[in-house]
Amino acid sequence: MPGCVLRIAGSRDAVTEAVTASSIDFIESRASARVFSPVATFLHTVSDEDGDHVPAQIDDAQTFVATHRAELARILSLPGVEGGCLDFGWEIGRDRIAQFNRWPHALLGACAAIGLDLDVSVYLRGHESGAEQP
Repeated sequence: MPGCVLRIAGSRDAVTEAVTASSIDFIESRASARVFSPVATFLHTVSDEDGDHVPAQIDDAQTFVATHRAELARILSLPGVEGGCLDFGWEIGRDRIAQFNRWPHALLGACAAIGLDLDVSVYLRGHESGAEQP
């Protein structure tokens, strides 16, 4: 699972045009490509750090947003683009009671200024659908 992914969604025509004209390399999500609909979602991997290294994902995301801020603002402001988010993949070990990560205000402020949301997808490590539970 990639660590942090940029997700841009909206009307298929608008989003396809926006990402095609971008200097950022996007791919269409498998779910979006599988079912042709008027709505599409495109992805760009911002950080390859795995879910055990969320602070490194956050550092990569800060650098990415700072580097591509104008381009992201342009894409997110286009008619038909419904929104975008940075989705951080966070794995928590089954033996953990709690875990903590902090998203710095510089990243939050930069994202807020251009209308980019933050998502955190939390996965329980070692848990698979249908797997036998101890």
